Amino acid sequence: MTTDPLLFDDLVVGTEYPETTHYISEERVRRYIEVVGDLNPLYVDEAYARERGFERTPAPPTIAGLFIPVWVSMWWGVAPDGTVPIKWAYKFHCPVYPGDTFRTRAKLVDKLERKNRRIAVFEITAWNSDGQRAVTGTMTAIWSA
Repeated sequence: MTTDPLLFDDLVVGTEYPETTHYISEERVRRYIEVVGDLNPLYVDEAYARERGFERTPAPPTIAGLFIPVWVSMWWGVAPDGTVPIKWAYKFHCPVYPGDTFRTRAKLVDKLERKNRRIAVFEITAWNSDGQRAVTGTMTAIWSA
């Protein structure tokens, strides 16, 4: 990826950005549950999870949403200083399990000017280890230059 800031006028709708990968370890899930305080037995009790139709104890689905900002931070060097994400939206499609490795890819789907602000909209998709679409989302940013 380039280190030169990508100017708004240079953004091309339809551009797909490089894929990133992220591993969801048992430790990462445990720490996530502790930090957010989500003690739902579904995430900590395997028997409870199996009784509810899961193959094993899933991770909270929102953990997968963490990788969208991680993706953004990995390429953020291309955005000019002062560019600010202003909106995130996620949709979860399948369970997330410890041991999954996510592949995340983003595509620029829109750019517009509104109230003297330059806005870029990215669609971001993450797939699990089985190639299933796990999370889709959008990230909207005010582009500074």
